[in-house]
Amino acid sequence: MNKFLKHPEPSESDLKGPHYWKSLDELAETDGFKNYLHREFPEGASELDGVNRRQFMKVMSASFAFAGVGLTGCRRPEKYIMPFSQQPEEIVHGKPLYYASAMPHRKDPIALVAETHEGRPTKLEGNSRGSTQG
Repeated sequence: MNKFLKHPEPSESDLKGPHYWKSLDELAETDGFKNYLHREFPEGASELDGVNRRQFMKVMSASFAFAGVGLTGCRRPEKYIMPFSQQPEEIVHGKPLYYASAMPHRKDPIALVAETHEGRPTKLEGNSRGSTQG
């Protein structure tokens, strides 16, 4: 027993999809709003003195391409990270090194202690012992 179901043909509004409106004036379709829409963009606003959008996009894409070619020489120099051939005496893996430093602040600098692990600063603290004022 084969049954074939025939679906109804879609209406014209179903094919177009839902209609969205931007404001309550557009929904009400008042004469003032229709007049505003007519005056929103003057005639010929999409084309500026013989230059259409397509030509404008061609010129702009070419200028961006030339700018990209010109900036290829502005790269940072390459540096290769190499391991120590002889490890410095003061660096011990797993133990931090402390340095006294200062940070400028208004008139007087602030004394700091910088903690580093294998040459990388990891923590800054105020130095309560030392004073940078002489």
